[in-house]
Amino acid sequence: MRAGTSAQAGAAPRAGAAQPAAAPPPPRRVQTAFAAAGAASFGGAVDVSDPSHYSDHPHLTANPRGGFVMEFNAEPETLAELTTRGPGPDSRFGPVRTLVTAYNPQLAVGPDGDATIAWTRDRVPYIADADATAPTADGLQVPERAFAGEPVTVSVLPHDRLSPLAPTAWEFGDGAGASGDTASHAYAEPGLKRVTVTVADVLGNGASFTRTIAIVAPPVEPGRGQPGGGRARRPAPRITRASLSPRRVRPAHRGGLLIARRAGRTGTRLRFRTSDPGTVALTLVRVLPGRRTGRAHRCSTRARSGRRCTVTRTIARDSKRVRAGVVTLLLSGRAKGHPLPRGDYRLQLRLTNAARARSAVVTLRLKVTR
Repeated sequence: MRAGTSAQAGAAPRAGAAQPAAAPPPPRRVQTAFAAAGAASFGGAVDVSDPSHYSDHPHLTANPRGGFVMEFNAEPETLAELTTRGPGPDSRFGPVRTLVTAYNPQLAVGPDGDATIAWTRDRVPYIADADATAPTADGLQVPERAFAGEPVTVSVLPHDRLSPLAPTAWEFGDGAGASGDTASHAYAEPGLKRVTVTVADVLGNGASFTRTIAIVAPPVEPGRGQPGGGRARRPAPRITRASLSPRRVRPAHRGGLLIARRAGRTGTRLRFRTSDPGTVALTLVRVLPGRRTGRAHRCSTRARSGRRCTVTRTIARDSKRVRAGVVTLLLSGRAKGHPLPRGDYRLQLRLTNAARARSAVVTLRLKVTR
């Protein structure tokens, strides 16, 4: 991509021809022409300077993002004029900004696209920055999922290194909008919505960022006269397709938690699918042979009479925050810093979502060996 500049003056009269008396000289203009990469020629010339000023000595610099920054002089005073242009053939140079009365101005563009101009006035050097980049959108927060009819809060922390910020603008994808670093909106209909935030500075440098939010229908609340009247329940989350591979587990040599941080030749792999994001609670229960005496259950090593039964003891508990979809966890075969004793176990899973609704308990069998 190339851009050219020129300082154009009016045509000089022919020698020997009659000249009008006291005709003012035509103004000198600064023009630009653009040529895309690979183009055979430049496009048409476009005026950039004020036609009423005598402008010359243009200095053009391209920034790494494909835009341009241009500086030129203007009379009747020696003014330093500055203007910027975005990338692409359809962009145009923006409004010209007059800095100060300056001599020998020098222009440079940094890797972020901002420009720095230096000049001399009354034998004293000066320097100034020209903001040509948009603010950054730090800490952009848009929830992944929400219920229709409930307020959704979004926020962002815009930052600009050189210029004051303009108001932040939000578009929620359903025709509604808002302004401010933090905004709230309630969607009327379910569906996938595109939330767009635009951050800009007072010079007009701006950038837009888009996130997608899934709006789901709220739970149906049975009212009076309807089956199951009273307070409605939100749909409970579900855990499906739970499995352990392998079911015969050899405890890991190290570690103290039920959920392992890395895979190895020991332990086992737990895989399941969740309907909602939330927290899954894991409870490991040991199954021991026992005997029943009345209402009491005792291990077979401590009771010699009564009917045969099983005794369960909770060995370990752990939890993990998960997203909706397929989840894979590594289990170490250890608890409280020690390997699990040999025997039969039951692993119980239960999911709690953001609405504090709980799923049914899912139980898996496993056997610990050595």
